[in-house]
Amino acid sequence: MLTNFSTVHSRVSKLRELEQQVVTGETEQMPKKEALRITRELTKLKRNLGGIQDLRKLPDVVFIIDTQKEHIAVTEAQRLGIPIVAVVDTNCDPDIIDHVIPGNDDAIRAAQLLTRVIADAAVEGRQIAQAKGRVEEEAAQQADAEKESQKAEQKAKVPAPPPLDPEEAKRRADEQAKARQEAAAAQKVREERLLEAKEAAKTSTPPKQEEAVKQAEAVKQAEAVKQEEPATQDEAPKPAVADEPDAGNEENG
Repeated sequence: MLTNFSTVHSRVSKLRELEQQVVTGETEQMPKKEALRITRELTKLKRNLGGIQDLRKLPDVVFIIDTQKEHIAVTEAQRLGIPIVAVVDTNCDPDIIDHVIPGNDDAIRAAQLLTRVIADAAVEGRQIAQAKGRVEEEAAQQADAEKESQKAEQKAKVPAPPPLDPEEAKRRADEQAKARQEAAAAQKVREERLLEAKEAAKTSTPPKQEEAVKQAEAVKQAEAVKQEEPATQDEAPKPAVADEPDAGNEENG
């Protein structure tokens, strides 16, 4: 389980998901066959992984009752470098155990007693660690508050600038008023220039447009001249042709 913790952790997540579905009543809205399948899977996961349901990461230490029977757990803990606390009987090897507790690992009452003592010690140690963490956090907050108070005191100790003389204050006020007047005049000049530029752009005609207008006027003038020319110039008058005498009249003459 320890060396394959990522896979086991995914199955534990599946166990929590199925439990959430049962608690919220989602299984009651499912078909009976689907709800039965989820219930069977949840029962199987609880039977195999119910003891490590709240295990979010690899343990810092493992407690084993029978090291000979649980030799796989001992091997995995050694491979991962996790300390081992174990009850070692006469038929077990104490050299591979980090913290040995001599005892009978076959007696049920002895195993229950040792397990309860170890569990109580783990809970007490967690409470002590949480209390220590709270104390350290309070100490850090107090240190931060002291630093802030020291900074405030240092700021309060800084002397304030001396007040200005009436003449100096009047001189500065005059300079500021003069600067504001100059800025306003410069802004007004800029606005007038901008307005003049806009009006000039509206009234002026671009060079290309002027050239196009001239070409159009020239074309109109040429067409007008063509229209004024007489139609006789287009069609020249035909020369008059005299009537030829008849051949019979010549013979008679």
